[in-house]
Amino acid sequence: MTEIKYVFDDIIVGGGLAGCLMAFELISNGRKVLLIDEGQAHSSSAVAAGIINPITCLLYTSRCV
Repeated sequence: MTEIKYVFDDIIVGGGLAGCLMAFELISNGRKVLLIDEGQAHSSSAVAAGIINPITCLLYTSRCV
């Protein structure tokens, strides 16, 4: 069996608002990021997903996805 190795600069546990923003910033700076989240349907992570998007991003920063 062939072993597959992945190399990450950073590992973030939790894909909530803070975790996603941290991942975004790290990736924007050229880092390789692994984001781990349980993905529960009714968690704050799922509810807050619409807060950060390209439209609101343009209102508050000059750098967007």
